[in-house]
Amino acid sequence: MGSKSIVKANISEEVYRALVRIDRFNVATQESIRKVVREKTLEVYRLTIAHAPYKKGKLKSSIQMEIGNTKRGTQGIVKTDDPVAHLVENGTAYSVVIPVVKKALHPGGSDHYFKRAVIPPRRAHPFMRPAMDAVRPTIEQAVKEAIEKNGT
Repeated sequence: MGSKSIVKANISEEVYRALVRIDRFNVATQESIRKVVREKTLEVYRLTIAHAPYKKGKLKSSIQMEIGNTKRGTQGIVKTDDPVAHLVENGTAYSVVIPVVKKALHPGGSDHYFKRAVIPPRRAHPFMRPAMDAVRPTIEQAVKEAIEKNGT
């Protein structure tokens, strides 16, 4: 069970190619680009935790950061394995659940069973998108500066 909700950086094609084909640059430029990716991923990670709604702390504690470096490319990922994170991020619509097993909706304490469950809509509480939106303008600029500073 679970679903994925992906928030992409939506960076320019030029910067994307620089991150994917990092092997085209000299060693100093590669290290500079990798440093930018680490710093900006950490910034998104911290902002994601800051924006995450807090009730019991489960969502905040499930947020993780990964840096993927290969010889040919580099990427930073901020993710959560909480199965309801996408529902918190995007909200939910009104829904009605009708059980397959008729005794599934037992209220407890009586012999009465419900025929359906009405689930009210929930407002969205975005935490990943605002973090990415806040850092996005600086990612592209920082990668371009790293490339210009060290040359190719």
